[in-house]
Amino acid sequence: MRVPLRANPEYLWRRLAILSVAVVALALLLAAGADTWVFAPEGPPLAESGLLREPLSPLVLAAGLWVIALLAESVGRHDLAWLLLLLSALAATGRLAAAGSRPGATVYVLLLLWSGPSVFRFHYHLLHQPFGCLARAGTALLSLVALVLSVPLLIWRWPALQAQDWYAVWRTAVTIPPAVAGGLAVLFLAWERLEGWAEARLKHVRLIAYGSLVACAPLLALSLLPAAWGAPLYVPLRWTSLLLLAWPVYYLHALAPVSQRFDEPLRRLSTTLLVATVLLAGMLLFASLLNSMSLPPRANWSFLALFLVLGVWLAREPLWTFFERLGEETWQGRGASYARVVGRLAESLSATLEPGALRRALVHKLSRTMHISWVSLFLRADAQTYALAGSHGLAPTAALDPAELALPADGLLAAFMADWGRPATHAHLRQALRGAALSAAEQAVVALEGVVLWVPLMAGGVLHGLLLIGPRPGSDFYAREDLEILTTLGHQSGVAIQNTRLVMEVQASRQELARAHQQLLDAGEQERLALARELHDGAVQQLIGISYQLVAGRRAALEAMGEDGAADEVLDVLETTRQETLEVVSQIRSLIGELRPPGLEDLGLVAALRSYVSRVRQEQDGSGPTITLRLDVDDRLVPQRVALCLFRVAQEGLRNALRHAQASHIDLSLTLYGGYVELVLVDDGRGFVVPGRLSEMAAKNHFGMVSMSERVAQVGGLINIISAPGAGTELRVQVALAEGDL
Repeated sequence: MRVPLRANPEYLWRRLAILSVAVVALALLLAAGADTWVFAPEGPPLAESGLLREPLSPLVLAAGLWVIALLAESVGRHDLAWLLLLLSALAATGRLAAAGSRPGATVYVLLLLWSGPSVFRFHYHLLHQPFGCLARAGTALLSLVALVLSVPLLIWRWPALQAQDWYAVWRTAVTIPPAVAGGLAVLFLAWERLEGWAEARLKHVRLIAYGSLVACAPLLALSLLPAAWGAPLYVPLRWTSLLLLAWPVYYLHALAPVSQRFDEPLRRLSTTLLVATVLLAGMLLFASLLNSMSLPPRANWSFLALFLVLGVWLAREPLWTFFERLGEETWQGRGASYARVVGRLAESLSATLEPGALRRALVHKLSRTMHISWVSLFLRADAQTYALAGSHGLAPTAALDPAELALPADGLLAAFMADWGRPATHAHLRQALRGAALSAAEQAVVALEGVVLWVPLMAGGVLHGLLLIGPRPGSDFYAREDLEILTTLGHQSGVAIQNTRLVMEVQASRQELARAHQQLLDAGEQERLALARELHDGAVQQLIGISYQLVAGRRAALEAMGEDGAADEVLDVLETTRQETLEVVSQIRSLIGELRPPGLEDLGLVAALRSYVSRVRQEQDGSGPTITLRLDVDDRLVPQRVALCLFRVAQEGLRNALRHAQASHIDLSLTLYGGYVELVLVDDGRGFVVPGRLSEMAAKNHFGMVSMSERVAQVGGLINIISAPGAGTELRVQVALAEGDL
């Protein structure tokens, strides 16, 4: 029911604006008619379109668009009325431009340029959703192009403008914004279609696309294409162009349907027009074939008439069946490969192991493949409730608070669906639960209007979820085949949900195991640090104290015994004991260096690696391989955990190269690039056979490489070991800095 005008001022002002635009469009139409039939042409044509140069066709199109725009305004579709009035004015001013009117050409070009943003905005709003970032960007881009291309009209008059060297390029460019706007709108509509919108919500888009086919097919197949290839016969453009009025008629029927009783006549008329177009196009093609055989069609009408009769007799039925099915699919949205698509949905459900993909399959894909207006999905949230997991289409559950839709797992509703085990109608569910003591959430869901079917998602006798299904476009009817398919999908969905939960539990267990392993590594590092501190502050200090005492004892013995040679044996024992004590101190300090990287926390990774390699060189005393370092990088960006990991990897790699590789040269490098840190250790030793999995080294009691790979994995890095017998070994570790800083 329409709101009275005085009760809705905004509606009143919008309507007055539309009527004012209608008056302007009518004035332009009358001016174009007068300029065509009353006044002589003002000059050479300023519009090159063959359609606009026809004296009658553009005026009939403008008048038809004007009338349909008023009909759209009368049913409250102001957006459609605005667009049609704009196109009506465009056709009228285009005719003025074709007659040589310079003011008419100026208005025509301006309308042509600024129709682009209007066309784009209107078609995007067919999706019934607010503008997003991409839509705003598209509108802004089209408006900017229109503004730039409008500037020449404000600077130059038409003779001066036509004298410019770039006039031909500009004249072509002004026709681009409307085409780009239409293309962008089609891309957005196609994208939303692929995103899984329900067929019921896309019915108006299907009708508009079908109307485009009905309106443009005769124009293209009977006039433009035959004329372009030089066919001897074709339908004049002034006749087929009038069929373009079917386009706004379909827009009006799609967006403001007055009554469904017009569906069948409009569909039959469209089917007749498409069949006639195909038959006539075939006749024109046959005429071209005759002409290529030196048989002029105008002198051989009998052949053309015979071909047309045979075509009508042989092809009318299959063509009629094809286009009638196409029209039915347009109105009803029923796909021809229904059973096959549903089978694919069942196959995808059985292979789904990710919760998001499972919800999309059960909500979006199901509504598309079975052409359902809306679907709501309830899944087991915990041991106590079923929560709303997703909806698609105009679901009535969207109007309720999700907190109010937590269905109890031990409630009567869940118990009934688990016992029923197959799809149940909403009426049957209400009848079965009438008078039952339902919870508030159960009462709210049972009281929903528009629900047609309840589908339990079962596996192993356990209810894992519920699907609430709305009606199909135009009816609430579901056939027995539909119920059987939904039953099968319900059981397969239950199995998929169960598998998904098992996978999630396994993943959670792996994550807990990884956290526990990391905690063990961290605890091991803490134990190493604690042990290093204890050794340094305890045993090392005591041994150094003992060495000082031995020195003092030797000095006292010398003073007490004087020059007596009998004291030499005692002094030798004391000196030997002191040297052995200092050797133990050196070994313990080396062990401390292994346990606690020297300077890593205070000075950084580079300093720690240099210190460690220096100590290794001292221990080798020139007898070991040459070690080359390339560590000239700023390591302040390397997180502490990553630095510790890389130090341990370098430590273990150097230890292996020194003990087992028999190498003569070792190269150690550290590199920072693109958010990654990379450590590379290369030796020219004897190499070895790298196993397919490093864990195989543990079976041979070689735990060093296994430990390295585990450490690298804990910081989200990658380790690669390249080696072969006699070819040396390359150890390469790469870690993303952002991922490693955990």
